[in-house]
Amino acid sequence: MPVPDQIIAGRYRIISRIGSGGMGLVFLAEQLNVGNKVALKFLDPEPGDDDSRIARFLREAKVGLEVQHPGAAQILDLGRDEQLRLFLCFELVDGEDLRELIKREGRLRVGEARDIAVQVAQVLAFAHARHIVHRDVKPENIRVRRDLGGPHVKVLDFGIARLLKDSGVRLTGEGMLAGTPRYMAPEQVKDETLDGRVDQYALGLVLFEMLTGAVAMGGKNISQILLHQIQTLIPPLAWVDPQLAHPELDAFLARACAKQPADRFPSMAEFIVALKAIPLDERAWPAPRPPPSEAASASAPTRDGKLEVAAPAPVSDVSDTLVRKPERTHLEKRLEVPTDPERKPVGRAAPAPDERPTDPARQSVSRPEAKAAPPPLELPTDPERPAVSRRAPTVPARGATAPAIHDTVLGLAAPAPPKRTSKRWPVWLGLTVIVAVLVAAWSYTHR
Repeated sequence: MPVPDQIIAGRYRIISRIGSGGMGLVFLAEQLNVGNKVALKFLDPEPGDDDSRIARFLREAKVGLEVQHPGAAQILDLGRDEQLRLFLCFELVDGEDLRELIKREGRLRVGEARDIAVQVAQVLAFAHARHIVHRDVKPENIRVRRDLGGPHVKVLDFGIARLLKDSGVRLTGEGMLAGTPRYMAPEQVKDETLDGRVDQYALGLVLFEMLTGAVAMGGKNISQILLHQIQTLIPPLAWVDPQLAHPELDAFLARACAKQPADRFPSMAEFIVALKAIPLDERAWPAPRPPPSEAASASAPTRDGKLEVAAPAPVSDVSDTLVRKPERTHLEKRLEVPTDPERKPVGRAAPAPDERPTDPARQSVSRPEAKAAPPPLELPTDPERPAVSRRAPTVPARGATAPAIHDTVLGLAAPAPPKRTSKRWPVWLGLTVIVAVLVAAWSYTHR
């Protein structure tokens, strides 16, 4: 990368490094023979640079040349230096970025916050009319300069902007997210079709941050943040500070940050008209105050177990969003395993080095008397269902017939066995007939 006092392309002299933006590093430079201060952005070198990164860098120059608006940072030059490094020359923008402004003041005055949002929306409306979507609207890309006429805004870094007329050409790899998770619209997270309402969603979150000093969508990691962007609605202003209650602003932010693009304002122009139409009383609005320390902004549980938001959280860390602890449901309370706060850890004596598990002389570990284990969890029962009394089955004696199933399972009396009838009467009847025939025959022959 360039070093101070290095001459670039025979036209610029490097003064110092400013920071980074998009895909490159930004340096403060002086234009030779003129003396103007400019910003030079070099493509960040990476091993194995491919054509797609170069194409994206050149596309940024193309987009910057199309967004010729007083509220957007202008591109003055494009070229390569002596080492064949690509660079862009931007106008040097005065002021400080909105992130540093919010971090220092906690939150802005309501009138100033609306003026900044309107100016940013005007730049975005100008870009949308030329089929350009910024896709990375955030406080770091908004430069604010204050004077007697009020705040003046410059929108920076169209580095990942998408030309809608060239949307068929994808310059980001599969599985890559283009944007900042805290300000990404749900359709941007899910990699769906994008239009200007993506920038409207992000600007609504920025406005919430200017009014409250706290971000609206947060989490402990990127996965939680992206999940909130898809599922969690933007909270009302009073969620951070009860003094900030304003139904008209809440309704405006709820529509601008709706999860479905069709529920938002149709265009950035209507976004501006609706924002300007909200009645705001600067005198009734709470005065800005510096951001509290971490200890002062921590949420403390009250007697009823709910969390009370004391003050807006700082916006410098990933987990800077105030998140209310969800109340447990009835089933969660019922299935919660009870814990014993008075139970002390069991002290175990360290075994001797020469001691083996099979050693009969091993000393037993002394343990304090353990308390009775909590009763096991019971399954819910139906109090209206009567209990069925069942009689225990009896084991039949040897040689006896097995009892009927009615007697052993259902608890009912077994039916009486039928009476036994003799099956020898046909034999006796046959013998009687034979004897009678013989007697008759003998009597006839001896008559």
